[in-house]
Amino acid sequence: MVDRSLKDATVTAISDDLRFQTAYEAALQLATIVLAAAGYRSTAQRGHHWVAFEALAEILGPDHREVADYLQQAKDKRHRSHYDAVGEIAESEVKELVVEVRKLKSTVLGWLRQRYPRLAP
Repeated sequence: MVDRSLKDATVTAISDDLRFQTAYEAALQLATIVLAAAGYRSTAQRGHHWVAFEALAEILGPDHREVADYLQQAKDKRHRSHYDAVGEIAESEVKELVVEVRKLKSTVLGWLRQRYPRLAP
């Protein structure tokens, strides 16, 4: 699902808002993978995106606080573009998020291979 979301986020024929939202979904999927591997379960209750990114930094360690904070900011932008204001996401923001999510994917895969090799692809 992460790969599909990242691929879809690079399709320039769709709006930057939707591309951003799709890249964001890939980040949320990765955070959810980390939660599940560590034995936690995310719920669909209000605030579960925030919890997923906060837990990401706690589980992966303090070196990952910066990416968790960045993803919290992306969460806020995604929320605004999804619910409040259309057309406020710039192409540069989409590209930046895609780059960050790809880095996170690499980090998560490495973490899985080291800590939970039976779960790693």
